[in-house]
Amino acid sequence: MRPNTLVSPPWTDTKQQRTGLLLLGLACLSWVGLMIPLWNGGPLVLDEHVSYWIIDSDLPSSTYRRSLDQAATPPLASWVQAASVGLFGKSEWALRLPSAMCTLLSLGVVYLVGMQLRQPILGGLAALILIWNPELLDDVRIARCYGQVALLSAVVVWLTVWWQRDLLSWRRVAAWSLGAAALIWTHYISGLLVVMAAGWLAVECYQAENNRRTVPYWMAGMVLLGVLCAGLVPSVLRLQAWGPVLNFRAVETPIWEIVGPFWWAGLPVGLLLAKLIKSKRFTTAPPVSKLYFITFAVCSIVPLLLLALLAHGDLSSLANPRYRVTFIPAAALLASALLCRVGSLFSAGAGTAALIAVMWFLSDARPWQAGRLGSAPDAAWRELTLSLKQNAQPGSPLLVGSNLVEAHLIPAYFVDPLFMEYVAARVSKFYLPEHHPRIGLPTLWVEDAAMDEFYREQMKSKAAAQAGGSWIAAATDTDLGIKALEKIRQLAVEAGLKVTVAGEWDGATLLHVSPPSTESPE
Repeated sequence: MRPNTLVSPPWTDTKQQRTGLLLLGLACLSWVGLMIPLWNGGPLVLDEHVSYWIIDSDLPSSTYRRSLDQAATPPLASWVQAASVGLFGKSEWALRLPSAMCTLLSLGVVYLVGMQLRQPILGGLAALILIWNPELLDDVRIARCYGQVALLSAVVVWLTVWWQRDLLSWRRVAAWSLGAAALIWTHYISGLLVVMAAGWLAVECYQAENNRRTVPYWMAGMVLLGVLCAGLVPSVLRLQAWGPVLNFRAVETPIWEIVGPFWWAGLPVGLLLAKLIKSKRFTTAPPVSKLYFITFAVCSIVPLLLLALLAHGDLSSLANPRYRVTFIPAAALLASALLCRVGSLFSAGAGTAALIAVMWFLSDARPWQAGRLGSAPDAAWRELTLSLKQNAQPGSPLLVGSNLVEAHLIPAYFVDPLFMEYVAARVSKFYLPEHHPRIGLPTLWVEDAAMDEFYREQMKSKAAAQAGGSWIAAATDTDLGIKALEKIRQLAVEAGLKVTVAGEWDGATLLHVSPPSTESPE
């Protein structure tokens, strides 16, 4: 049995507090340097165009509905992005700013976990491990939800520890439920962390000395969480139904690759080095309770292993590294706690440096590289879109083949204008704010007479005639993209239309489709 309330030990060493703050400051300085590629990242990548489409569409709908009915993520992060763009104006850095700032705040939250345990050095080292994790950086430096995921995952771990320290506090129950709901409203996969944390809290409440009182507190928290997340159920069921189509090209990923070198290389090497050079000159603090080691493990390696086991067949896309971001804050705390357990600041610091070095040695990227930002295809698509802005009359239909994975669903949804605009998001309103009907092209073209006729009608529509024709923008960096481009060109010719090449770039082609008597733009 455990007591209902855990009392924190008194502060005994202000030097440790100063050292912890120094480590946190070093982590924040690291953030400044590591985020440089974000500010200089150049044109939006494909996923960022999707982010912008969610907050700005040509069709009558809301960010809330576009997120829940078409997109793969809930709307909370999109609302924050919309606020940033509204406040600072439309620019690449304004769209990316929320992810960067949330990543910075996540460093402060993991430090607060250490402070709550009277372990400021643990919190400072955890902040360093978090910001230098290569699996975190590539996803938080683009305008997606993963900076917010890192922040709210750290918040959930912090609130879990806080609730554990007083199992009979309605305030802590409510705070945990709100934090967990915010995380799920940011990314569905993060619900796995919430489930694991809730399960561990259930064990804690059941093992408490007065479980007849603590268990109802836990049950009330779960009811509140369920009520807060009930609105996401239809969207989760939609994504589950889409799973077989969206994963048909996904390859099986080895479990050791999903788990990542942090666990099977970086952490073991760091712990070994810390043990070998253990010094008694300056201890970090008494080791944290076994309770919190289990908490950090339950929120990191345990759900990660479960994710690795699930990432097969129709769920093979779960192997994507971005879905592991939610477990990284707890992993950083667990690694820091294990390193501090050695007892020496010098050895814990050396172990942290070794852990980080091994992770980057085994990574394909380098800290100063832009990763997904600044690629030639993304620059080509920006040039293509600017060409449309210069030559396409407002109102002319745009048929876009962008390689978005959801384009595989077009044969089932081509009659849904909002979905078709979604899969055409690579030519979003970010670079082309003028009104245009945006219509996605399927990545894999199947024999479907109704769908073929739909595209012929779009190219021969009244809107196309009034605007001097329609436009086809297609990705040509894959065989499927090239075949899709040839198919839509064939449909245009069969409809008696004239097709001319308006521009060719690295991995993208722009065609103009017009009646035979119409002169194509230069």
